[in-house]
Amino acid sequence: ELSPRGEQLQEPLRLPSDSELPAALDLSPGGRWVALRANHAAEVWLGDLKDRRWVKLETRHVNAAVFSPSAPHQVLLLVGTSSLNFKNDDVVKSACELWDLDQVSAGCAARLLLPGRPNVAEPVEGGGWLIGLRTGEILQVDRDLVRVGPAWWPLERQAVGGGLGFEEGIPVSGLATPERNHLIVTSGHDDRPQACFSWHTRSARGWARSERFELPGRTLSIFSCQLSPDRSTLALVIRDGSESRCELWRLRRPR
Repeated sequence: ELSPRGEQLQEPLRLPSDSELPAALDLSPGGRWVALRANHAAEVWLGDLKDRRWVKLETRHVNAAVFSPSAPHQVLLLVGTSSLNFKNDDVVKSACELWDLDQVSAGCAARLLLPGRPNVAEPVEGGGWLIGLRTGEILQVDRDLVRVGPAWWPLERQAVGGGLGFEEGIPVSGLATPERNHLIVTSGHDDRPQACFSWHTRSARGWARSERFELPGRTLSIFSCQLSPDRSTLALVIRDGSESRCELWRLRRPR
């Protein structure tokens, strides 16, 4: 908890003793809960910052945890593995899980199997989430994890430099504006060009692309992105070869 001047207002909540290489995943609306991942086994702990306690979720191989402003008592977990990170015989189905923060001991409240490994999710206005898959598809589900729309909505197959089709790219990170009518997805694949896609105004066919821009260099890896409230500036956390940096990009209005 921070004051307007940025100093710490309360004693830090110490991490659970058996969490290794912790990585914070998300903070709930109002700041009461924080989702923390132990990287080694991709286990998830929920930290209750009000009662100052930790609760372990009985699930593994979590890629992300996402809270929604419209459902502050729930958290969405993205579950899935790849053979690059885990043993080949450690098979885990790609799925999203919905957990009630007040009934963690009861297990996940809902679970939906996915046709690909999920990388990123964003809450949408009125409840539900947009889920980006490594296959280059975006799926929308409602607050009960029921699919919304007539089909899985693929991202537009727009070439990204060097003849790379976007269907070969991987949604690395994504975010939506506070109005939840504008979505930005960063995409890339190994040493191929990275790009950012700006989407807006959900229609019957899904999301319409409004802008695309490529990032220079062929060794870039985008770890996260954040959009300013006025939608004018995009902040990217980038790994370029052996260098890590944060870049600010000014977004132009499409002509």
